[in-house]
Formats: sequence, structure tokens, C-alpha cells
Amino acid sequence: MTTADDNIRQLFEPHAAADQERIAALATFTRGGVRTYAMDSPPLLPGAEGLSALLPGKVDYILIDQNEL
Repeated sequence: MTTADDNIRQLFEPHAAADQERIAALATFTRGGVRTYAMDSPPLLPGAEGLSALLPGKVDYILIDQNEL
């Protein structure tokens, strides 16, 4: 996922599922016993800083890259 802002997502990934749909899919896999993770790296697009807050309880692991671009 590139941003938590769906308007920006539509510009950069017009054929991709909305973030809430992607997060729901991750949660479904997690509940089904599939180990899941998400990586949070320095944002390239506006709104990306909000993604990590949407993930707790939906994935097994959240990897955070704190390197500055």
C-alpha cells in the first residue's frame, strides 16, 4: 500500500483494491493462520504516514524502516 489516502491511491494505483479492502484481506489471512506482515517505510506519497495505525490486530508483524530518504 502506498498511501492511506484513497484519492491519492486512485491516482497512482487506479486498478488496485482500496486500502481497506487490502487490510481486510490481510486480516482474513491472519485469522486463518497464515502468517502476515506489513512493512512501513519512509513515506513517498502524502497520507502514507497513516498506514501503520490501520494495521495493529490485522497482521502478525509490522516492520518499520526508520531510514530517511
